[in-house]
Amino acid sequence: MEDANQYEGRSHSTRRPDQKVRDSSINPSTSLNSKRHSDQILDAMILHSKPTTRKQLTKITDFESNQVTAHVNTLIKEGKILESKQKAPCPITGNKVYWLKVAPKKGIQTELSL
Repeated sequence: MEDANQYEGRSHSTRRPDQKVRDSSINPSTSLNSKRHSDQILDAMILHSKPTTRKQLTKITDFESNQVTAHVNTLIKEGKILESKQKAPCPITGNKVYWLKVAPKKGIQTELSL
């Protein structure tokens, strides 16, 4: 899961485009508390420093899985984290899931070739 080309900046949502969902369910960043939770998830991913799964984030942050999923989807839309293009086994559940990693900062060259 380490290859940079294996991740993309979109969520693999199962929600249909015409499905009616309240705006408060779609956007968890409607309050200051939610923004702080999103920041905590991002910080946990940065400290973990390796690709991780949503289930691993629930263990690291002590948030419920639905909270983690909502905040992760927001962070993906904001371009702060990337989701793998293909599924791989989760070390906790053994199920094949999409992995997450922190997106590289824009405008910063991470490798200098000579």
